Amino acid sequence: LRTLSALGLSFLFFLAGLELDFHVLRGPPLRLGLRGWLASAVLALAATHGLAFAGLVSDPLLVAVALCTTAIGTLLPILREAGELE
Repeated sequence: LRTLSALGLSFLFFLAGLELDFHVLRGPPLRLGLRGWLASAVLALAATHGLAFAGLVSDPLLVAVALCTTAIGTLLPILREAGELE
């Protein structure tokens, strides 16, 4: 069940990414956006692995994915209501 929930969350992020139109974002905006997202992903991975080392996070990769997306403001209330935030 845990694997299916992680897969479902990943699929949700994938579907959100399908809304991007790369023909409109050509050139510098696309490169800048990709650099910003990569920097965000690296920082999120470093932070969540540090939190996992401290024993505060059980699944650092899932938390890192949630942190480096813009959907975190939408996900937190859903996770809180589902009882997933401890």
